[in-house]
Amino acid sequence: MPNTDFLKDSGITLVRNGEIQVDVRGQTSMEGVFAAGDCTTSPYKQIIIAAGDGARCHAAFDHLIRTSALQRTAPGRSGASLRRSTLQTST
Repeated sequence: MPNTDFLKDSGITLVRNGEIQVDVRGQTSMEGVFAAGDCTTSPYKQIIIAAGDGARCHAAFDHLIRTSALQRTAPGRSGASLRRSTLQTST
């Protein structure tokens, strides 16, 4: 049983035995919060699985912050057009 009692009133969904509910990317029910390892609903509780889950969470979070940054700096413009305009102004 994972030690997730401190999350009970956090808004993060906990399920059977206090495990943190995550999707395939490791995203919890709270936007921007990811979880990996034995405290999640991952069916396999092995260190190598937890390490892989952590790497997947990292990739998903990296994608989240990069796309969020593009949306904040250039509302209404796609990332591709932002990159093109940046390249054109820097040459």
